[in-house]
Amino acid sequence: MCFSKFIFNCYKKVNKFKPDPILVILAILAGIITALAFPPYNFIPGVFIGPLIFYVMNRKKLSFYSGFLFGIGFLAPIENWLFEFNFFAPFAVIFIFAIPYGVAARFSRTPVLFASAMTAAEFFRCIGSFAFPWGQLGSVLAFKSFANLFYLFGVFGVTFIVLLTASLSVEKFRLALIFAGTVFLIILYPQSELHGQKIKVAVVQGNFAPESDYEFEPQKVLSRLFLGTREAAQKGAKLVVWTETVILEYLNLPSSVRRSIERLAIENNITIITGAPSLIEGDKRNSIYVFFPDSNAIKIFRYDKVHLVPFGEYIPGFGPDKNHLLLSEGVGDFTPAILSLPKLSMAFMICFEGAFSEVASVQVNNRAKLLVNLSNDAWSKSSSEAVQHAALTGVRAFEFRSALIRAGNTGPSFILDADGTEKARLDLCREGVITGEVTLSEKSSRFVSVNFFGWLNFLGLPFFLTASSLLGELKERNE
Repeated sequence: MCFSKFIFNCYKKVNKFKPDPILVILAILAGIITALAFPPYNFIPGVFIGPLIFYVMNRKKLSFYSGFLFGIGFLAPIENWLFEFNFFAPFAVIFIFAIPYGVAARFSRTPVLFASAMTAAEFFRCIGSFAFPWGQLGSVLAFKSFANLFYLFGVFGVTFIVLLTASLSVEKFRLALIFAGTVFLIILYPQSELHGQKIKVAVVQGNFAPESDYEFEPQKVLSRLFLGTREAAQKGAKLVVWTETVILEYLNLPSSVRRSIERLAIENNITIITGAPSLIEGDKRNSIYVFFPDSNAIKIFRYDKVHLVPFGEYIPGFGPDKNHLLLSEGVGDFTPAILSLPKLSMAFMICFEGAFSEVASVQVNNRAKLLVNLSNDAWSKSSSEAVQHAALTGVRAFEFRSALIRAGNTGPSFILDADGTEKARLDLCREGVITGEVTLSEKSSRFVSVNFFGWLNFLGLPFFLTASSLLGELKERNE
């Protein structure tokens, strides 16, 4: 009876709702303009203009509906590539993740509340079993010139700064200038020089098509990888990175492919990192293998993917879909695992994991000095997914002030130094080898490692609301 009453009350509210057409258009337009700041559109000013428009129109009438419509306008241009999974996937994801923006709009009475609530909405999308971190506002500003902001505040802290700057410029322009000036000084503060071991690294981007190369021409794949590795070794590289699951054999088991990779590493005195599946006690895992030459022998280390893609690699609450009843064959079906690694100087992230600060932070806090991300976006027929994914992964270098290697099967692949300098890059759908020298810096950000500013806004919002309400009451009494 209680549930029926709840449904009936919701129906009455929806039935009474008569939206203002102009506000509807403005809310959706503000969301679209914000989305244009992201790849592949790259209209960077949109990250300020969109929230500014939304704040102006929403403060007239704090409405769940305006926030919800903003969320739809914002998420649709970014996540439309989800059609490749399923026709209904983008509708479900966009509508579900637009709800937090609707809730945030209800509490956006002041610039601080607006920035905090909207940051909390973004953070909410990036945590839990259903986390889908595409569309983090702060990630748009991941340039070397903004490196200090990411190192101090993390991506969610930068999101808060962007939103507060936009909303303050509407109501308190002088305060906005002071705030922006303070941020500018932080940006200009000179970074300390990089100190640490330098190493020359390389990426072999094969640009392989899964439906043909992987399944029917594995020898061609190996030949291209081996040729690229020898080329990198001739250029002086000591570490060569291949891409996610580019080898389809279980490398934790003895095989001719594994032996040939071992010989390649020994002959060229080069460390090889590759993605491959593992079969552990009947469970299939998405893994990274490190072939480290030691004299005339090889040491092999393995890392298993921990943060799986919801509905892509597992069903939240149900676990792996071993018989592929719910997931498409070849999309995923991996069992998560955390295995202790020896203290190598590398932090590993497989594909989707590169979008999450906390995955790398566990290893960075264990004194890892080099971030290594292996990805395979070849399944996506949309360039949007690949470039958005690569951009999100690149943020990790700025947050942790650590060198980062991103190896994408079809690209983009790049090598970033610890200060954010791009040493080499290979764009989408190209085949080749890139090399660059990076510094293994020992500095890392503790605020980022726990997503401090994300949790601060998410959990601190009730405090902000209470304080705002009390200040409002005091103001009314004084008047």
